[in-house]
Amino acid sequence: MDVYDEQTTTMRVRWEEVKDATGYILRYDAINATQPTVEQEVRVGRDKTDTQLVRLLPNTAYGISVLALHGESASKPLSDQGVTLPLPPAGQLRVRDVTHSTMNLDWDAAPGPVEKYLITYKPENGEARELEVGGDVTNKDLDNLISQTEYSLAVTPIYDDAGPGQPMMGDAITGRNGSFADHADTMEHCSRDHARLPFPCSVDVVPAPKNLQFSDVTQTSFRATWEHGAPDVALYRIGWKKVGEDDFQYVSKNHLCRNS
Repeated sequence: MDVYDEQTTTMRVRWEEVKDATGYILRYDAINATQPTVEQEVRVGRDKTDTQLVRLLPNTAYGISVLALHGESASKPLSDQGVTLPLPPAGQLRVRDVTHSTMNLDWDAAPGPVEKYLITYKPENGEARELEVGGDVTNKDLDNLISQTEYSLAVTPIYDDAGPGQPMMGDAITGRNGSFADHADTMEHCSRDHARLPFPCSVDVVPAPKNLQFSDVTQTSFRATWEHGAPDVALYRIGWKKVGEDDFQYVSKNHLCRNS
């Protein structure tokens, strides 16, 4: 009996033919598995003396027995052991194009038949979120992130036979361009996620509006125009005060300017 060609989730077994045998039974069970397993059994015909064991656990020793069948009777077992290979080491995760609320993840394709990738991203002091992509995908945009927040990132390959592989780890901090204080004399603005919260918004600060211009100035009014600081701004709140005064007046919440 010979155990050979050991891979991460498969191995092959061969043995010498037994005279007058009507078939063979192979029984195998994990010896040092880190999760519960049960003994498996494979039956092959009398003309076969070589077979492959599949759907094995990586980096695991297996006890293997071969029994010759003579009708309904079985011989004494011939036993040996085999050890599957460990999963290959993880590749690299790269984080690119980080903005106040988005980032792009790019990673090395994991070796072997990857069924899917599990992406996990967790903000500091927040709950982790997960999403899945196909096994042929190696790039994914994350959006609706919290501004100026550190995220812990992981991309884990999932194998059909072997389960999760080694995760590719990383971290990144979302950016912030400008702040409420920088533009307190003109307007406050909130991202789409926090548009319904009481003002001022305390999290997810987005880039400030740009190129504020005034026109149509009269004794009691003027018109203000500006450019969007980010494409995902849902609405703006406008405030103003007289020179030398501290308190702002704000447009009513029922008359907030929407991004359009």
